[in-house]
Amino acid sequence: MNSKTVIIGAGPIGMTMAAKLAIKNEQFLVLEQGNRVGSNVLEWGHVHLFTPLHAVVDTDVDALLTKHFLKYKLKNIVQRSTTFITGQELVDDYLQPLSELPLLQDSITLGARVIDIQYTDHQFTITYEKEGTPHQVHSQAVIDASGNWGHYNQVVTAATDQIEHSIADVEIEKQLPAYSSVAVIGNGHSAMNSLKSLVKLQAAQPSLAIHWLVRNNAKFNNVAHSNSKKLEDTVQGYVTEKLVQLHEHFAIQQSQPQGNSYVLTAANGTTLEVDKIFANTGCHPDYSLLTNIDIQLDAEFQCPTALKTKIDPEVNSSCQISYDLEDLHVTDIPYYVIGMKSFGKMPNFFLKNCYHITERLSEKIVAMSS
Repeated sequence: MNSKTVIIGAGPIGMTMAAKLAIKNEQFLVLEQGNRVGSNVLEWGHVHLFTPLHAVVDTDVDALLTKHFLKYKLKNIVQRSTTFITGQELVDDYLQPLSELPLLQDSITLGARVIDIQYTDHQFTITYEKEGTPHQVHSQAVIDASGNWGHYNQVVTAATDQIEHSIADVEIEKQLPAYSSVAVIGNGHSAMNSLKSLVKLQAAQPSLAIHWLVRNNAKFNNVAHSNSKKLEDTVQGYVTEKLVQLHEHFAIQQSQPQGNSYVLTAANGTTLEVDKIFANTGCHPDYSLLTNIDIQLDAEFQCPTALKTKIDPEVNSSCQISYDLEDLHVTDIPYYVIGMKSFGKMPNFFLKNCYHITERLSEKIVAMSS
């Protein structure tokens, strides 16, 4: 099989990239590991995005859906600057309708897990598995929008149901056997969203002890957008009201299962025994699929070196950064990394900032054949 461009990942950025190419009548193929578009987003589907709707949708995609999809729900929302949708709504009301447009639907392959990418004689060979069978596609360009989700920064490792890397969902936790104590590890917004869900669970199970473990001091940036500030203020309130017990400078040195519980030991010797753990310690990019392709990344943040110079180390939030396609350069061949994966270990990602990248990149793809 041949396709001029292969896009890896059918999340918000991958699907926007596909729409930009489709509008320009460019040939492309989207390979998505999940069984539906936005699979990774659905892993945190119960969580509200921090940015309002107007900053979540791409202008071109919005116009495309408004024109061609009669059941496009988001077009009826007038107050887009004050409306915050969940990850589930992003998939159901935005990505899924986009994938069903005739302009795109035949160019999306679901359940396709990419296992190898090679580049030889000015051509990429992408190998992927679908239902256990390997397939290959050849292309002139590869756009990697696969994201980081699922490639967790490990601080606690064990094959047990006691440890979750997902963001706690109160509706799921209510259906599970009750536990007496839980630890949330991490200092970012994912951990804070887990704490928010668990405090709701605590209202139904008052004896539940919630522990929040951070390596250094709890960080409340109170920057970016109103929804993130609101979350941080809420979690600060939980700590003040002692609904959540904050353990600062708890750098985990050892973790050991003990019966039906888990014992965590900090570098300073402090121990904590809990029944369940939510390890929300962030994700990192995975480039192990690249067989013979050399890329240049910043060693600390695992992002393009040009982008590192624009990162504020005190904030590390992509919504504070102004960048362009040239800043995402990782190699001299037409392999492009966009979206969350391009920001490496950065804890936050701002969709709107990347939509203009998809437009610039689509123009570059068009120019490849002119």
